[in-house]
Amino acid sequence: MRELAHLLHSNPAFKEVGDKANEALGREKFHGHLKIYHVQELRYKQLEKLTSLVKRPLTGLKIASHYGCHYLANKDVAIDDAQYPTFHEEIYKALGATPVVYKERRACCGYSVGRGFTHREETVLPHITNKMLSAAAAGVQLMTTTCPGCNTALDREQKTITARGNAVSIPVIDLSQLIAFALGAPVEQLGFKANTTPVLPVLERFIK
Repeated sequence: MRELAHLLHSNPAFKEVGDKANEALGREKFHGHLKIYHVQELRYKQLEKLTSLVKRPLTGLKIASHYGCHYLANKDVAIDDAQYPTFHEEIYKALGATPVVYKERRACCGYSVGRGFTHREETVLPHITNKMLSAAAAGVQLMTTTCPGCNTALDREQKTITARGNAVSIPVIDLSQLIAFALGAPVEQLGFKANTTPVLPVLERFIK
């Protein structure tokens, strides 16, 4: 929606087509009075407020980010440098954690479109293995994403990676889950039980 709004605002011909479609559907023309934010952007814009609301400071927790290709690829609407983004790391610091930059930080999760299923064995698994072993070598204790597809790939394939002789166990959760945990949300409401790689062993020391 954020990208589409940008296209409508910056391309008159595109907007004209959209207006004709709305007319055919009996809807109003697109005026663009409302500003659309990506959820990551909203979190970052509230960084100061998030800092003031922290109930569980994540002191000493080494966290790494996986931004996700699709958001950063949209350079006209992304809020950071697509090649070297840092706003997730700023959020980690606000929550009291220690950001970790690892070698394969910008690597894709490997599950883009259908490749996660059609070329899993020869392409996806070696790719994810490199990424997760790189994070493990850098001392990462927890990883966050903002894409459910990336989350599924990076979390659930660790079991297969380990079975193939490369033991790795780094919990992968959504950035919103991390923020909610740090702000004191009840753990049973955060969906950690859906993970294949256990989350609580890494976070239990912060639970009082």
